[in-house]
Amino acid sequence: MKFTSKSLKIEGAYILNRSTFLDERGEFSRIFDNLFFEDKLEDKVRNINYSNNPLKNTFRGFHGCANPSSSETKVIVPISGSIIDFIYDPSANNNKGLLEIQKLSASKKEIIIVPRRYLNAFLTLEDNTSLIYITDNNYTKEGEFGARFNDKKINIPDEFLFQIKHLSIKDKNWPDL
Repeated sequence: MKFTSKSLKIEGAYILNRSTFLDERGEFSRIFDNLFFEDKLEDKVRNINYSNNPLKNTFRGFHGCANPSSSETKVIVPISGSIIDFIYDPSANNNKGLLEIQKLSASKKEIIIVPRRYLNAFLTLEDNTSLIYITDNNYTKEGEFGARFNDKKINIPDEFLFQIKHLSIKDKNWPDL
């Protein structure tokens, strides 16, 4: 089982495609291989998380870690449905920031790697969208920070902002950067 990868404009961010073995019994594919990921993670796998999103147009984020020792690399694997994933580097371009936007789909067997130090968010494009998050650090509430979904510095295009229908109180109330 192999992965193909494409580097994104944010340093250390990648889109991966996983190969699949199909036969009369169904399908098999690998979502993690420590040999492939050893140069993409800063530490060993610490957590494997599951995110279930029953409703289309659910937005989660922007989340990150202010303390470098709390920061996590995220390997995000759509299991069902599809998302728009947003990675934001607030320090790029002389602190003007850089936003990476990628559509990911479970049916296309896509994976995205979000490096430490960056903010991440996603918008579901279908009902019943589920994701697996693999991280290389333990979550700490004290280290967490975020930014408001409609922060002008991040500047999510209106075509995505207008789709957001479901958002947690916490994500609505993050401060602007």
